[in-house]
Order: sequence, then structure tokens, then C-alpha cells
Amino acid sequence: MLDLLLENFTINSFNLIFVTTGIIITAVALLSTRDYSYAHRKLFYLCNLIYVVSFTMIIMTNNWIVFIIGWELVTVTTFLMLLWGSNKIARIYLIIQFIGSNFLLYVVLMIMNAGYSTIGPINEFNLQVLLILGIGLKSAIIGLHFWLPIVHSRAPSPVSAILSGWVVKLGFIILLKTVISGNILLFYAGIVMVIYASLEAIFETDYKVLLAYSTISQLGFIAIGIGSGNIYAYWGSVLHIVVHGLAKTSLFLSSGYWIKKTKSRTIYAFKNGWLVDRKNSILTIVGLSVLAGFPILAGYNSKYLIKYAAGNSLILKYIFHGLSILTYLYVFRFLKWGIFNIDKKAADFSKDEVNDTNSFLSISIPLFLILLITFISNNLTGINLTNYKLFNGLLNNIIYIIIALSVLKITNWIYIKEKPVPSMDIFLIRIKNWYNSIKGKPKVETLEVDMENQIYNILIKFAKLVYTYLPKKIQSQLLFIPIAILLLLLFIL
Repeated sequence: MLDLLLENFTINSFNLIFVTTGIIITAVALLSTRDYSYAHRKLFYLCNLIYVVSFTMIIMTNNWIVFIIGWELVTVTTFLMLLWGSNKIARIYLIIQFIGSNFLLYVVLMIMNAGYSTIGPINEFNLQVLLILGIGLKSAIIGLHFWLPIVHSRAPSPVSAILSGWVVKLGFIILLKTVISGNILLFYAGIVMVIYASLEAIFETDYKVLLAYSTISQLGFIAIGIGSGNIYAYWGSVLHIVVHGLAKTSLFLSSGYWIKKTKSRTIYAFKNGWLVDRKNSILTIVGLSVLAGFPILAGYNSKYLIKYAAGNSLILKYIFHGLSILTYLYVFRFLKWGIFNIDKKAADFSKDEVNDTNSFLSISIPLFLILLITFISNNLTGINLTNYKLFNGLLNNIIYIIIALSVLKITNWIYIKEKPVPSMDIFLIRIKNWYNSIKGKPKVETLEVDMENQIYNILIKFAKLVYTYLPKKIQSQLLFIPIAILLLLLFIL
């Protein structure tokens, strides 16, 4: 039994780093839930325990079947966590993940049929692309990212921390193991992700949605490192998965306290943040500085390594400088409107800071670990690169900051009216209007039907249709599929 277990799971420093990070993120998120009035709290904790076991399976296994089972368990447990916030958003999440799971299963079977019986380097470009697409919906790769802002906009902050901090990283961890030599499609998809999501974040007024687009942008940097095939950029992606996971967990948990304090999600409502909540303001600034890659923080170390992906190309080097400027643009715009928009007449001088021990620890622990990682980056990446050229990095970042502040000053800090919270209906209206523009039809403001229920009903009808036209003997055998999967899992283990 032990031999079978060891055959299907690999215990090494690479996997342990990711498992440990995931456990820390989950524990910190759970610590913050003590300030939320969830019903059935013990069941919520049980979901998190199963979730930890599930993502550990995904990271540790070298067996494709165990990987699929682990990811489905992650999907189910995160769906149950989302139910604590919104039944509707949980259903949307489950439907989207269900579609992604079916395609991913098909891709995995193709990979296994091609001779890759265990999880490891895949040499064929076509199979790599299929795997990237299979993982794309679950890990919010550009074009398949649409669900992330919608889900984050309504999910409880601790669940957003788990989703953004770790769940979407699981697909990239698999790509680290399979796309070893790089993939040009993933590389350029990463660049597009950073540009597109940064621009969306720059023009966003809802803080949680801003953080969601920031997640897509930062995932783009990870995709660049993996797709480049450069060893330094590759290890930069490894480091950035850990660093971004911790930083984004802190920021999402912090967002929960900003929203509770202001009774609003819009960044304009966070007025006088520096005056009324100094501790949370400092922690938010540090977390955003990590995303921007400011020197002396581990976010700089990971992005410094990822920028090796540019190689000797001067054009790519300038593009990477531009990507850093975009990050500073949405960071400074939020700080202006959310933290340093001082209006003393409207200020709440009660200074209701984050004094609760659980609250303060849940936000600050990830940032403390990032500071620690800054000094042990070489040990985590396993490469001998002791000089991160801090002086040059500081000089570059000062230039980025000057350019970003100049642009924001000229544009009045990109003040725009408050935007509606993203929803599946709004997303589908955009698609319909895009289609109408091609056909020369007028735009629509609303949908005639509830599209979420419409999609749900279509899936149900499709399942019934398939079931109806199957021979009766096969119908009864379908009931044994869940049992067969469990038996297969027991056999593998």
C-alpha cells in the first residue's frame, strides 16, 4: 500500500514549497473568518480541510487521474465555500468549472494516449497548447478569465483570498511541471494578460474587482516566465506564485475590513483611509508594493527573474518596462482615491483601526512571510543568483513611479463614475452587443431572459437528452460511474 502511494505521489522541495504556501494561505483566510458571522461554521472548516487535502493531491501527484480527481474536489469544496456568500454566484462558478473540467478531462486522456502516463515534461507543442486551454478556464488565462471578476465581486473576502491567492495558481503549478522548455503561445498570452488586466484595473472603481483584474495581470507575469523557456524566468514564476499568493491573500482580507468600515466597495468611499485606519493603510500599501515589484520586497525578486524572459531582445525589455508602469498606474490610482483622498471635513477621527488580534494577524502574517522570502529567494528557487541589482532596480522603479504619477496627474487621476458590479448578465450583454455590431443590429441594454438560469437549464436539458437516447442497459450503468471513480482512486492509492 505504501509503495503504491509513493509511486503516485512525489515528495520533494519543489512540491513542499507549494503545499506549504497553500496551507498558510488557507489557515490565514480561516483566521480572518472569525470576524464573519457564518452559519454552520464547522461545516465551513470541514470544507477547507477537504480543500487542503485536494490541492495537496494536485501538487504532489504524478498521476493524471489523481490530478483530475483532486481538482474536482477543489471545485466542489470552493463551490461550497462560495455558498456562504451567494447561492447565485456559487452556481455560476460551478457551471463554469463544470465546463472546464470536461474539456480538461478530454485533454488529459489525449495526453495519456500520447504516451505521457505520468505528469512530467510534455514535448509536443500541440499537446502543450491543449493543456494550456484545458487549464485556462480554471486558472483564468486570457480569453477564459471572464468568470474571475464576476465571482470575486460577490464572494466573501476570505473565499476571494483562497480563490485568488491559491486556487487559480494550481493550473500554473501543473504547467511548471509540463511546459519545461517553454511555449511561445503561453509567453505572448502572458504579455496580453498583463496589458489587458492592468488596463481594466486602472479604470475600475470597485476595489474587489480591481484586485481580481490585478490577479489576472500578475498571473500574466507567471505565464511569461513559464512560456519563455528561460531558466531564470522559470524560477521567477515559481517565486511569483508563492509571493503573489501571499500578497493577494493579505490584500483581499484587508479589502474585507475596508468594505466593512465604509459600508461600500467603491474606492471613492475609502476616503480618509490613512486618517481613520493607519494600520490597515500601511498593510495595504505594502501588499500593493509587492505587486508592483518594488525593491526590498520579494515581488521585486520574482519579477527581476521573470524579466530574463526578454533575453537579448531590446523590444521585449522595453515592453517589460511598460508592463511595470501599468502596474504602478493602478496601484497609485487606488492609493490616491482609496487611501490618501483626504477630506478633513468628512474625516472620521474615531480612528477605528484594525485592533482585533485575528484581523491584524490574518493581514500581516502573509506580508511578514514575504519580507522573509526576500532574503531567502535563492534557497526557494534553487538557483545561484545572489545579486538582484537592487540599485539598478531602485533606479528603474523610481522612473516607473515618476512616469505613472505624471500620467495620473495629467489625467486627473483617471476619475470616472462608479461602474456597476460585474455580473454574468453584463458579460453576456457585451457578447451580444459585439455580435450585433458585426450583424449591424442595434445594441441592447438588457437581456430578455435570465441567462444564468438559461445556461443552467440548457445543461440540464442536454443531460436529459443524452440520457433519453442512450440504451436502457447503458442508462443503469451510468449510475456506477461515481462508484467506479472511487474504486479507481482506491486502486491507485
